[in-house]
Amino acid sequence: MPYRILIINPNTTVAMTDALRPLVEGLAYNDTVYTFWTAPEGPASINDEIGCKESAEKSLPHLIPLIAEHDAFLVACYSPHPLVTALRHETSTRDSTPKPVIGILEASVSAALNTLDPDESFGVVSTGKVWEYLLGARICSLLGSKAAEAHSGDNDSAPYRTKVFAGVETTGLNATELHDAPEALVKTKVQEAAQRLLGMGSPASGVPFALYASDASKVAEGKTNSDGRTEDLAGIQLEKGAYTMTFDTAAYFASQHVHDYFYPKVDVHFHVADASSHYHVPLILSPFGFSTYRGS
Repeated sequence: MPYRILIINPNTTVAMTDALRPLVEGLAYNDTVYTFWTAPEGPASINDEIGCKESAEKSLPHLIPLIAEHDAFLVACYSPHPLVTALRHETSTRDSTPKPVIGILEASVSAALNTLDPDESFGVVSTGKVWEYLLGARICSLLGSKAAEAHSGDNDSAPYRTKVFAGVETTGLNATELHDAPEALVKTKVQEAAQRLLGMGSPASGVPFALYASDASKVAEGKTNSDGRTEDLAGIQLEKGAYTMTFDTAAYFASQHVHDYFYPKVDVHFHVADASSHYHVPLILSPFGFSTYRGS
């Protein structure tokens, strides 16, 4: 008798369910049968805590009749989804031995911990900014850390981190946009979020910078703002050509009381091919390394 697993998409977007099929079936487990289920009612995209609750309430009545037909359940929504707890309760009241129920959030944390080497950490790239708090708090709870201890600030928007959990960065796209938006945009947004996780973890405020044209003339100068952005460049129209952005990283590290660093200055060279386009050139900085790329 094969092991029967129900893969649950608690939103109504069938395309998201279809995207799961090759990932799951590619595992090629022997004696395992997967059934894919899409919520017949509820939100098309789960973008916050309210969406989680609504989708659980709409999905559960449809799932209860399927409990007897399956041996295990995977809730395929990357969130602290209440459907996981609700299904565990329903299976425990119907069987002497409760059937396994897990969400992909919990499963991913378990998988990450199993692959980490000593002194390594893992992080999460998600969709909208609300998940930085919701996912961060849940993951810290799974790791046995009290939220208040892992919280690095006094409000809900402050990041959650632990020794092994680097935090959550978000793309600004919701779940349906991740599937429907142009591939280049999605890749850029995900890459930017991943780069932020790999960096120091927060915007670098007060970094002195200067922008130079190819003839070494200074176009603009200033300091990054509280969001780590070069606000002083706003409104400046660049002509076609080569430019260099110079960051005085030594001054920034000194202001942060960081004395052991490798790069006292970072020069980022880039070329403007289309003067009418927007150019976003992030710098991901740490005391011993940096990276840059063209953003969206």
